[in-house]
Amino acid sequence: EELYQILKKDEKRTKAYRSCLRKLSARDHTVKQIRDHLSSLELEKEDAEEIIGRLSTYGLLDDEKYCVASISRHEKNSLSVQQIRRKLAKDGIDEELIGKYVTVNAEAEAEKASVIAARYAQSLKNRPLTARKRMTLNKLLNCGFSYEIGKEAVAALGLNADQDLQLLEKEYRKVHSKYERKYAGHDLQQHVSAALYVKGFRMEDIRKVMEE
Repeated sequence: EELYQILKKDEKRTKAYRSCLRKLSARDHTVKQIRDHLSSLELEKEDAEEIIGRLSTYGLLDDEKYCVASISRHEKNSLSVQQIRRKLAKDGIDEELIGKYVTVNAEAEAEKASVIAARYAQSLKNRPLTARKRMTLNKLLNCGFSYEIGKEAVAALGLNADQDLQLLEKEYRKVHSKYERKYAGHDLQQHVSAALYVKGFRMEDIRKVMEE
């Protein structure tokens, strides 16, 4: 019985080790991620640490190498410094290691913010100017960029009121065509202006277009 229990424990440890090798052959993992994986296999703590030590000795587990590679990948995807920090911390990278490699470069941050702002603003091309600016700025803030960098990136988009009026005229014709089948006169004006206001256009601009 004693020998059976020893062999059973050894088999479980071997299977867990092979499972880690399979995961690491697919992509790099941090020590925390592998430790969590071993915990999910209900491996005893001392056995789990022995496997982690072996993998680290063989160079298959290296948090510093993982950190550097992840930073490079995240920067190519235009992630902000704050986003990179959060992702690395979530992966289990030590704060000291993050501080060693993740540094703030104002010029690089501004460039990344501009890329994201241009891409996001394009997806909002049917939105009014005010809404596009507000939503784009909020997007940048949620991505971890500072308010100053976000504001500059939005300003650099070159969005202007003329574009907004052109869009409003286009939307006015569309909404007017929709409601004129049901309403006329004052009721038609009320429904059209309300629909355009809900879309985010300013009431003074709506009145101006309706008068024209």
